[in-house]
Amino acid sequence: MEVKSIIKKCLETIGAEDFTSSQQLSGEQQNLLERLMNCLNLTYLEICSDILPTSGSEKVTVGDGIIDLAQFSERVTKIKKILKDGIPCDFTVYPTYVATGAIGEVEAVYEYTPPELKYTDYIDDINLKLVTMVYGTLGKYYFENGMYDLSSFWEDKFDKSIKKVKYSKTIVLPKRRWI
Repeated sequence: MEVKSIIKKCLETIGAEDFTSSQQLSGEQQNLLERLMNCLNLTYLEICSDILPTSGSEKVTVGDGIIDLAQFSERVTKIKKILKDGIPCDFTVYPTYVATGAIGEVEAVYEYTPPELKYTDYIDDINLKLVTMVYGTLGKYYFENGMYDLSSFWEDKFDKSIKKVKYSKTIVLPKRRWI
């Protein structure tokens, strides 16, 4: 989903002029865009860190039993496991490095904080609907503007929408025969 389409839907909902296709923005439009982008980034960060963590894995080199967290391509928030040739290894996480008994190249599986969204970005790493992102963005936008009733309304819609995604599981019952 495009960030631009989320902003467009937010503008429609709050009753503001749709400037998403404009080349030049006025000062007021630029201010509104920045505020909506800040609210969208807060929503995205909340989803990716607390609700549906984004995971990744990388091959990294262990030197002297230490993996420097700076060598990862993403901002790592949690190391889930370290694998050496597919076999889990013991490890201990410290603020700037991970200590492990493995030596050489290992695979690290981790959760990370995604980078801040830009207006031209495309979100493809979370499995959410556009309206879910709009609900969260509007909840934070109205809270920022001191409209607490509207903020509560949109945050409730956001929470319900997130719960549908987070707790939805397809249940397959085995076929039965009548006796």
